[in-house]
Amino acid sequence: MGILRPALVIIGASTQLLPHTYFLERYRKFRARYDFEDNEIPVRGDIQRRFDEVIDDINLLSCSSKIEKEHIKLFNVHDIEVFHAGSLYTKFGGVVGIPANFEYENINSITDGTISIQYPSLNWDLEAIKEFHSSLVLSENAQKFAMAREIIKVATLDPIYKFCNVLGDMIIAIAGYDLLYSKLNGTKQQKGIQAFCISITAIATFFLTALTHSTLDTYREKEVNEIMSELDSKYIQGGVEYYEKLSQKNKALRVLLGTRGTYLYTPTGNQAGLFGISTKLPNSDQINYFQTRLQNISSQLV
Repeated sequence: MGILRPALVIIGASTQLLPHTYFLERYRKFRARYDFEDNEIPVRGDIQRRFDEVIDDINLLSCSSKIEKEHIKLFNVHDIEVFHAGSLYTKFGGVVGIPANFEYENINSITDGTISIQYPSLNWDLEAIKEFHSSLVLSENAQKFAMAREIIKVATLDPIYKFCNVLGDMIIAIAGYDLLYSKLNGTKQQKGIQAFCISITAIATFFLTALTHSTLDTYREKEVNEIMSELDSKYIQGGVEYYEKLSQKNKALRVLLGTRGTYLYTPTGNQAGLFGISTKLPNSDQINYFQTRLQNISSQLV
């Protein structure tokens, strides 16, 4: 056990770091979108142009470190959410994944070949489907807002922070297990006590890690919001639209996914957290935040 414990701690913590460093390219390929011949679908030229423009806009901010375009890669992600991985503070750089709906110009652009909901007990509510499709169409401002948000997150040390977080939590877990085991006077022959101690320690560690991750993610969301507010007002307008569309999509999925939808999403379009623990600020709060920023800009212009 003397060698096994440190090994388990390092392996457990490394799951938070390796996909963002040494295995970043493999992780990117796993999340990428492919055609029917298993070829990765390249990013469309106009979308790449918007991405480059966003980096240029962020680099104009005095509160932001300068971002080298060659250190961050844009790709098509197989999902309906924007995605990021890696960190610009490592030699591996970062990646930002954009979903297929960034290519949509209107609802007529949507096809089952690019967006479909694979769920056996899907509730085919026509109004909800219409709302879902409408939520996928984003303006250029909303797309650039979403890209900027992910770029700013890549320009942080979050993967390293989370590695240290899990490392610390697992050390605490082992110490907690030893303390509980000794209090119960457990021996190697008492398998029931061992199982009880492992179960209690595992549950406590899960909640501890979830809470600390949630705290970091929430802090990062607020920090990103402050940085985004320093950008052009078009980004703020894009932020309002982006979160309104995200809320609209969640409300539609709440209906379409039936029982599972009511578990995943709230009636107001927010994402429900596991056991009440959420890693994201509610969409309703985000909408209010950027609407307030827009109102402040308008009042200053009067």
